[in-house]
Amino acid sequence: MTTVGFGDFYPSSLMGRIIGLISSLIGVFLMSMLVVTLTNLLDLGQHERNLFMITEKVHLDFEKQKISYSMLRKYMKLASNYKKEEKKGILANKNALRNQKYDFLYDYYLFQVNKTKIESTYPPYSIFDAINENLNLLEEEFQALETRQSETGALLDKISGKMKL
Repeated sequence: MTTVGFGDFYPSSLMGRIIGLISSLIGVFLMSMLVVTLTNLLDLGQHERNLFMITEKVHLDFEKQKISYSMLRKYMKLASNYKKEEKKGILANKNALRNQKYDFLYDYYLFQVNKTKIESTYPPYSIFDAINENLNLLEEEFQALETRQSETGALLDKISGKMKL
């Protein structure tokens, strides 16, 4: 579609060359349209990107919770073992305690890495925060309108009561 062949057959008349040129340009145009269409089909839209970001953030938060739980569990075990060893008066299992300490520190490192990843991927103020703010402002305006409506209704009742007298 985008070529005119190997050169063994070629148009010799002016009209044949014009038709060959036009067919080559149409072929290039059709191929470019195919590429653009495929790119648009495979590209994520804005809503899909937002959903992907939310899903990734939920996943990272879940990972952070798992690491936090593991870290707390290991810290409590480490603290408990230290107390047991202190009661004995001498730290007999120094290597075991040291390994538990390094295991805890590794989980702490993973927690910090995950926290940094979340903070760098999702800025403190994102589009979702802006949407939430706008929703809060709309809710406040709606409540203010309801208050004005009830005040106006009370005022109209008062005026209609005076007019009857």
